[in-house]
Amino acid sequence: MNLDRGTPHAVLAIANAPEKRTQDRIITLKRHIKNLGEGLVKNFNEVATPAFEKRNGRAPGTIAEVGVALEDEPVYHAWSELQQTAQEMMWHSVGDTIFREEARITDAANDMARRRPAGGTLVLDATIERPDDVMIVDIHGQPGGYMRFEKPDDIVAGAFYENGGNVYVSGLGVGIRDTKASVVIDHLQKRLDGKAAPRRILDLGCSVGGATLSFKMQFPDAEIHAVDVGPGMLRYGHARAESFGLPIHFRQMNAVSLGYDDGVFDLVVAHNLMHEVSTNNLRRILAEAYRVLAPGGVAIFQDVPIHFQGKQLIDQFMSSWQTIHNNEPHWDAFATCDVPALMIEAGFPPSSVTGGNLPRIGAPGVWYVASAIKPLSA
Repeated sequence: MNLDRGTPHAVLAIANAPEKRTQDRIITLKRHIKNLGEGLVKNFNEVATPAFEKRNGRAPGTIAEVGVALEDEPVYHAWSELQQTAQEMMWHSVGDTIFREEARITDAANDMARRRPAGGTLVLDATIERPDDVMIVDIHGQPGGYMRFEKPDDIVAGAFYENGGNVYVSGLGVGIRDTKASVVIDHLQKRLDGKAAPRRILDLGCSVGGATLSFKMQFPDAEIHAVDVGPGMLRYGHARAESFGLPIHFRQMNAVSLGYDDGVFDLVVAHNLMHEVSTNNLRRILAEAYRVLAPGGVAIFQDVPIHFQGKQLIDQFMSSWQTIHNNEPHWDAFATCDVPALMIEAGFPPSSVTGGNLPRIGAPGVWYVASAIKPLSA
């Protein structure tokens, strides 16, 4: 069970007609760029590679050499510049909506935080160390980044994340239904194999709780905790959850060092977190997930399917574009990371670890999902 990304709620910034037209044009542009990418692959195979072979006596053998082969190809420069321009236009367009609506949605968030109609909680930590992972750059080019928090009741970071995300996924042509949690929940049911549903669930790197709420909808009797480092994201997520009548316990916390006791959760999940953190911090996060899981508990980490293994060099190159041009400093590290091996390193038994792509539910494409079960006895 999940919510369409555009489902109205108290703190959702609503585009007016001119803003909606602009955002629709950006969605159309992003879809054209996707088609242009198919043309880039053809150009690389039929034009750039033969030219490289003529100069070097062999085909390109690395991602860097793919870049060399394409450096004089107009189709590559058109694809690259249009991608970056469309991303910047997306943030500007949703920013127009957010700042026009800022007073209303801030008042709504303050009202939800005061009344707490669903009974959820929000705990922020002003002393938290701002992690390097999300401070190197403004991730995805989101204005101000995930840690943006300019005043005590600031929710702008969360508004940018949700509104920008809605335009982004529509531009990919995958629809507005958030399929991440659906895939994780379906995978969980298979792993449980008839065992009792989880009673306490922890969502790591929850951002605005887009996937978190699905777990409360699927497991209404479960106690759901969600952590993130971004205070504006959490304030927005808390208000969003309260608006939907779903009690979630949001806490500002770095997943590399969780403030929970050992063995207190039956399920630990993460959605699109792994590609946003360094490999070293992913190791620490997986170790923390293992620690806070109860014996027999399940860890499921979902992310974008960008692993380079098995992909052609041109596809690796086009994916790697995100690292520099879309402010994704850990993208390539995740694309070459062996997540199941890191889960085993964290303490999970090898026989319990799985990893691979799973079909999205209700949308085209796949998600990468890695999971493991903590043994009943250490």
